[in-house]
Amino acid sequence: MLEDKKKLDLIKEYNISFVSSGGNASKNAKGVRISLNKKWLNDMGITEENRTVIATYNPSKKEIIIKPKNLINDDEFIIKNEDTIEYKIK
Repeated sequence: MLEDKKKLDLIKEYNISFVSSGGNASKNAKGVRISLNKKWLNDMGITEENRTVIATYNPSKKEIIIKPKNLINDDEFIIKNEDTIEYKIK
């Protein structure tokens, strides 16, 4: 039973929030937000002081990957092609 609980802690379902952009944005502009599991962020070393992350999007898999910037090597991301977008961090 404990093993099932551990597996459930690795998979969560979230809703994306669509919010008015405000400021100088156009009247119909929307921003998006998602709140993530605090345990996951703690485990990744993401804090209020260390909150910069790198997000990559793979259009062929329809997948977003988020990693803490301080844990990424400069040679970890390379632009290959549109189907396997991997970004070179400079």
